[in-house]
Amino acid sequence: MKKEFEDEDDDLEMIDLEETDSRSASPSAEEDYEEEDEDEDEEDEDDGKAKYFHIALLSTIVILIISAAIILIRWNQGSEFIIDIDPNENYDVESEDYRVDFNPNRVEGYVDDGVQNIVILGDSSIAHCTDETGIAALIAEKTGANVTALALPESTIALQEPSYTIEYAEDAFNLYYVGVSICGGEMGDYSLLFSALSNIENNGDYYNYWDALHVIDFDTVDTLIISYGVEDYIAARPLIGEEVYSQQIYGLENSVAGALDDVIELLQQRFPYMQIIVSSPSFCLVEDEDGNFVGGDTHNTGIGTLGDYVVNMKYVAMQQSVAFVDNYFLPNYNASDYESYLEENGRYPNAEGREIIADHIVEFIYQPETTAQ
Repeated sequence: MKKEFEDEDDDLEMIDLEETDSRSASPSAEEDYEEEDEDEDEEDEDDGKAKYFHIALLSTIVILIISAAIILIRWNQGSEFIIDIDPNENYDVESEDYRVDFNPNRVEGYVDDGVQNIVILGDSSIAHCTDETGIAALIAEKTGANVTALALPESTIALQEPSYTIEYAEDAFNLYYVGVSICGGEMGDYSLLFSALSNIENNGDYYNYWDALHVIDFDTVDTLIISYGVEDYIAARPLIGEEVYSQQIYGLENSVAGALDDVIELLQQRFPYMQIIVSSPSFCLVEDEDGNFVGGDTHNTGIGTLGDYVVNMKYVAMQQSVAFVDNYFLPNYNASDYESYLEENGRYPNAEGREIIADHIVEFIYQPETTAQ
């Protein structure tokens, strides 16, 4: 046992006092603590800056979300946003006319008789005023042409029913059947219109229409103006038929596009010398379900606004390569500037409004160069 202890003593190391002194010269525990404390302060400061940055960022996001939510709620509730606009200030409105380079001299067999004959087929927009201040009379005065207006107060482009029935005898005097009658035979075939007269109550206007229509020789007509749309809009006639076919791409004739497309094609085939112009309705006010007068540009009848009817009429005209004169987006007579140009009922143009429309149609017809747009 003694030997073992001796061996253990041999393993003991002697402590070098110089080494101990060098250790005591290193930084004390207090200095180490101070450095650590400074590092912690710097870290706390960095953490504080990051914390404030995240708080600021989060606050900004919250504010944006709240603002967006408020705007969305107001939008969905239809809140009124007031825009400060001077109603007396003039705004640029560009007419959507579509011109076609039509020259009857290019059609083989055409002979110019030296007389300019214009026929207007129309609805209430033409029929409501037939005196010297009416659109037809003004066109005649401004051009020297022979102008005949054939219009009925409630006539439409589209038919009430897909095929004629005596229950809707007035259908015979809507544009489609009138066009078919004009194209039938050498002087037209107006038997359907004549037979329908006995099934129409208060048929005085219809009889006068038939009486004037059936004696016109359309082979001598230079320009045919189709001026409809208001009554189709008010009656909520469909723009496109429910069923379409390869030969009737817009559906049957109880739709606006279907009837207009078919009748234009028939007229073009029968009268290749005749210039056909589709004339749009002008801006008007209509009565809504509550009896209030509202603008046709915003009131939807269930099919569309008046502007939707105008657009569809133009599209059909373009597809059939016939001209389209736009009376809806007139520079001085439109949804933003109409009070001076409508009659008291808001439905029809007054004398000043009719003057503007007549001037526009005359300028359109007699512009020296008519090139397709």
